[in-house]
Amino acid sequence: MPSCRPSDAKASSGWRTALAVLLCGLLLTGCKGKGGRGLFDREYPRPKDVTNAQVIERFNWRAGQMTRLWSRLEIVLRWRDERGESRFERGEGTLVLADADKLAADIGKAGQTGFWLGADADRYWIVNAQADPRLAYVGRHARFSPDKFALLTDFALPITPGDFARVMGLHPVTVSPAAASASSSQPVGDLLRIDWDTSKAAWVLKTVSGADGRQWWTWFRQADGLVERVELHDVQGVTLLVSELTHPQRVRTKGLSDSQDWPYLASQVKVRLTQLNARMTLSLSDPRGGDEEGRIKDRLFDPAFIIERHFKVDPRHIVDLDQ
Repeated sequence: MPSCRPSDAKASSGWRTALAVLLCGLLLTGCKGKGGRGLFDREYPRPKDVTNAQVIERFNWRAGQMTRLWSRLEIVLRWRDERGESRFERGEGTLVLADADKLAADIGKAGQTGFWLGADADRYWIVNAQADPRLAYVGRHARFSPDKFALLTDFALPITPGDFARVMGLHPVTVSPAAASASSSQPVGDLLRIDWDTSKAAWVLKTVSGADGRQWWTWFRQADGLVERVELHDVQGVTLLVSELTHPQRVRTKGLSDSQDWPYLASQVKVRLTQLNARMTLSLSDPRGGDEEGRIKDRLFDPAFIIERHFKVDPRHIVDLDQ
């Protein structure tokens, strides 16, 4: 697929901040409120009869129920621009997730796509369909660094569209049998350790991803098996992003005739991205699992098809972010 260097396709600045918030809103949510524990806050002791292996099995079973997910989405963005003025945008579109590593999402208004975000196991891509001429950006996860998004957004974002499954708590944990049997501070597979949060009665699965050693912490509730929080930390332990998932809804799933067997998925993700002074609410509706209607096509995750054939981006305006 032909491409140009980033310096050859410097994008206009009018849509950069909105895109930065959009990327993080699709991938991440909210920040924890400040303050200590209340006097009457309850503490939940760690279950003594639950092993790490059982936690991992239960978590991966839930993630496996939604390996092919389709949903309508609505996004509300609030942020302050370079002049300190409040801005507001609302968008809608469709979200498609497959096999944990594949993402396709279109965001726009009145049926017109403004941005397309995509990823597979190796690459990620973004199409600015409202630019004239249209622009596309392509990169590889293995060569990703936050500064590469500065071309698109003027901000160094620590995530790509390929991180969406981790943010939603839908990325399975890989681990060796030895690590599953006991807590460990050493990475085996992508699992670092499993802790217990006494205030939330939830397991905290700590995994590592990427060559830079970033950690994802996922709060997985013992009582109902739902993910309520995800955090991303850098190697120094600094919290980069926090996700809070609320309002669980049933996901209509192929092969499960009884609606009581349909898995749950958060229908609302609230976002506060501190370095952008921005807030976002991402709402999912009418989620479908298993692709019973045949909506999830392989071409949705093919950057050549999406960029060159669907959006017809001129090869001169395809930016290789790794060059």
